[in-house]
Parts: sequence; structure tokens; C-alpha cells
Amino acid sequence: MKKFLLSGFLMAALWPLIAQPVSEDLPGITGCIALVNATVVTAPGKTPETATVIVRDGVITQIGNGIVIPPDAYKVVADSLFVYPAFIDAFSSVGIKEPERPQGGGQAAGQRPQRPAVDEDGNPSLEDAGITPFIGVRPTFDPKDKSVSDWRAQGFAVAHVVPRGRMMPGKGALIVLSGQKKDEVIWKEDVSLFSQFSGAGGAYPATVIGVLAKWREVYHNAEILAAHQATFERNTMVARPKYNKAHEALLPVVQGKLPVFFRAPKIKDISRALELQKDLGMKMVIADAEQAWELTNKFTSGNIPIVLSLKLPEDKGEKKSKSDAGGKGGVEDKPASTEDVKSDPEKEALEMRRTESLLAHRSQAGKLEKAGVPFSFGTMSAKPGDFAGNIRLMMEYGLSFDKALSALTTQPAKLLGIEKYCGTIEAGKMANMIVSTKPLFDKGAASRYMVVEGQL
Repeated sequence: MKKFLLSGFLMAALWPLIAQPVSEDLPGITGCIALVNATVVTAPGKTPETATVIVRDGVITQIGNGIVIPPDAYKVVADSLFVYPAFIDAFSSVGIKEPERPQGGGQAAGQRPQRPAVDEDGNPSLEDAGITPFIGVRPTFDPKDKSVSDWRAQGFAVAHVVPRGRMMPGKGALIVLSGQKKDEVIWKEDVSLFSQFSGAGGAYPATVIGVLAKWREVYHNAEILAAHQATFERNTMVARPKYNKAHEALLPVVQGKLPVFFRAPKIKDISRALELQKDLGMKMVIADAEQAWELTNKFTSGNIPIVLSLKLPEDKGEKKSKSDAGGKGGVEDKPASTEDVKSDPEKEALEMRRTESLLAHRSQAGKLEKAGVPFSFGTMSAKPGDFAGNIRLMMEYGLSFDKALSALTTQPAKLLGIEKYCGTIEAGKMANMIVSTKPLFDKGAASRYMVVEGQL
């Protein structure tokens, strides 16, 4: 009886340690981690090798066989696991909260939207016009937002994050997706300017044509400001340039120091953005592209980088077919009458267009790879739950494994100017790794661990 009571007491004492769910992040007992005898792919195109990876203070210090494991290392027995470089999101809104509605846009239910206030020249404020290149990511980024952990669970360790907004929402930043405090995860601010064909709604510029005209106006005014500032610095007889925060924020773009990530999902969007770039000569990246396959020749030179969307259109016909099949409940189908099986030319043409569109979207990455076009992937319009399935679909329709991995690691690292620090598994680089239960992108593969800047 005493033994029974004693064991019962011990079980009660230990129950919190046994039954409590494991925390998302393992405790930082040590700054050293050893992934022992894993199958490691150090970079796209590299042959998998069995190796031990040593991480200390967020940096990969050693990789290879026969390594002496430091006595203070947290050991992960990884002989049945696969290690890859963690992904880099080239264009994202991860962790960004929706901006507050502009003051001019608020209205009670059932009332017509109020027009934004305008100045003596009839122009709305920069904020109401959606022209806020002076805004950064910091005010609206939440490192604890669910989207951060959701995308990290898919293998992403670093993201190029841009603010939400309309025509010119603001400047992007590099974010480490470790989920720590804001000041700890923001790597570098003001690395890009984000723009898109999104009108102000109720104010100028409200249309695509208006956005194009306003872009040219703001850009040329920034050029005039740059020239005026240069003259003012050389000659004190010149009047001081008047301050305009939008023009001031665009100076790095005009000077060719800051790239514009132009969100252009559709073919017309891409064409218009490329024409704008040609007219103004700014550094541009076409981002969130969903329909670039018809414009492949525009990107073969590599002068205009492209970020493909990880979003793919849903096959509604396939979904309906499965739903119908599952809803029969075992009841035998009626034989189709002659009237039922009559062809409907309009319906058949619509179905053909739908099938062609699905094929084009799924084979976009494969076609660009075949044409020798370098590209990265971005999560801006995608859902975390669709990521792995969409990558597999692209691979079924022509995208190679090495190119898929490259578009998620080395290519975005090069695009964002961080290839010195991450994108591959090498001694001296940031310890960002996926530890997977199966070869990457295989059906059923899952992240057993994520290592983000050395944090397990």
C-alpha cells in the first residue's frame, strides 16, 4: 500500500512535466546546437551528404564528418532527418496589421463614403491619396502575429516584409521570423519601396491611369528636388528647397539606390509596370507575379528581377467533382438520358479556357526555368496551408527540385543582398535551417525542427 501511495505521489508530482504541451520554442539552455549525422543539402544543386552541423550563438561554426561535438551542445540525433537551408520570403506582408482607415474614409452604416478633404489645389493629403513612401514596416509589424509562426512552420526564416496600403504604401524591411521582440527581429529597414496599381478610392489617383500619372508626377518632382538640393549645397545664392516628405522619401529611388518592388499579379499589371520602369529608369522588381508566362522574353536579360507568387488558382471543377462523389451516400446513379449528355458548346469552351488557365498558372515557374529566367518566390498572396501542395504542383508541371529550392533560398538572398549571410548551409553563415522528416517537398514531409538564427 505504501509503495502504491508513493508511486501515486510521484506521478502526481511529475504530471505537469509529462502532460503539459511542449512549448513552440525549445528553452535556450545553451547557445550551442549539434545536429548529429543528418542528411544535409547545403545548397541547391548539391548532393545530399551525411554530416554533423554545429551551431553556436546563431552562426554555423562547423559542418562535416568526424567533428568533435562541444560538451555544452544541445544534441539532436538527426540520422533519420534531412537538413536544408531555411527559406527566404522575397515579398511578404507577414506580421503586418491592417492599416487604420484614413480619416476621410470613415462613414456610418448605410451612408455614402465621405470624400477626403482636399487642399486649395484640389489634392487630398498624401495619406488619403495612398502615397506614403515615408512609412516603414516598424509601426504595423507584430512579431507575435500568427502569420509569423505559420510561415515559419512552412520553412521560412527570413522575410522581406512591406507595409499594407494603396498606391505607394511605404518601405520594406528584412525580418527574421524568430518571433522575438520587434527590435530583435528587424534586421534592416528601408531596403525597398513598395508600390502597386491600387487607387485611393474617392480621391485622386483613383484609377490605374491615375496611378501611372501620379507616379510620373511624384518621381519627376523628386528628381527636381534632388537637383535643387545639389545646387543649393554648391551655391548659397539659391533659395532653400521646400520640404515635401513624399519627394524626400523618393530620393533614394531617383538616385538608383533603392529598388521599387512593384506588385503586378496580372499580365496587364506587369506590362504597365515595365513601361513605367522604361520611362523613368528606376530599379524595379516585378513582385507577386501570377501571369508572367506570356512575358518571359521581358525577363530573360535578368535586368528586371521577378518574384513569383506562391498562390495558384483553385481547381473548382476538381473540388466540385470530389464533393459530388462524396455526397452520393452509396446511392446508385441514375442512367443518364440522351438529353442529359447533349453537348453544350458554350460550357465546353468555358471548361477549356478554365483548364488552359490552370495549366498556364501551374507551369509558369517551369516555363521561366526553361527560358533561363532567374526568379524568387514570395508569399504575399498565398496561404501557409497551400504552400507545400502548390510547390509540388509546380514541380509536376515542369519546375525542377533544384530550381524550386533556389527560388526559396539562394535567389532571394541574392535579390535582397544578403547572400553573404544566408541562403546556404556554410560555416560562418547565419544558422537558418529546416530539419525535415522526409526529403523536402515529398508528400508527407514535415518540419521536425526549424533553426532560426540559431534558435531551435
